[in-house]
Amino acid sequence: MSARRLVVAGLVVVGLAAGLGAASLRHSPTTTKVAAAPALPATTAADPPAPGPAAVVAVPRKAPPVKPAIVRSKPAAKPTHVAVAHVTRPRPVVKAKPAALAAKPKPVVHKLAAETPNQRGQRVLASLHYNWQRLGYKVVFKPERKGYLGYTDGTTKTVTIWVRTRETDVVLAHTIGHELGHVLDFTHGNDAKHALYLSLRGISPTTPWYGCYGCTDYRTPAGDWAEVFAYWLAGPGDFRSEMGPPPSKAKMAAIAALYKF
Repeated sequence: MSARRLVVAGLVVVGLAAGLGAASLRHSPTTTKVAAAPALPATTAADPPAPGPAAVVAVPRKAPPVKPAIVRSKPAAKPTHVAVAHVTRPRPVVKAKPAALAAKPKPVVHKLAAETPNQRGQRVLASLHYNWQRLGYKVVFKPERKGYLGYTDGTTKTVTIWVRTRETDVVLAHTIGHELGHVLDFTHGNDAKHALYLSLRGISPTTPWYGCYGCTDYRTPAGDWAEVFAYWLAGPGDFRSEMGPPPSKAKMAAIAALYKF
């Protein structure tokens, strides 16, 4: 038998022996203790790894990132009533008026109905600081008469004033002063005074002093004289002449010199 055949026969014998041993272990009714295999020598870093089947390592897959769950809440129901806090606004601070302004005296209003026409007329006449008694006339006050304010009668030397209930004391004082101006002219007027007066007032010297028959008194030099006298006696407030405006202060001083007698 050749050497090659001997080797093949040996391998077959060894394989049969191994198969019988494994079979005896599988079918043996008793448990056979197997001695521990001797420890393999430790390998170093320099030693190459022993050949063998490649080890398969299961690499766990990365879990996909978990997205946070979006919880959508239902919109709250609209309130049926909204409570609004009431804002109290501070009251404006009112500064107290000084005592002098707070205690302002009320104007004195004369009750016209409480006085008779004569009582009221005499009271206003007494307030005019002029010695009219020297003229030799008397002054009479009567209830109002439509279309009449005052009248001077040179024959009887009487001045009649019709007192209107709705006119003020200022208007009544000017009416009285106007008629007293006529009295002064009737008693102490002359051509020289008239000429000077016309010059001071800027009125033409050819203008008739008493105007024309039926002309209103306020459009005559005599009526202008009476109005300027009332302006001088009772003060400004009711100047009614149509011949010119009230005189200036300087002209008034020159005209007042004509009132002396």
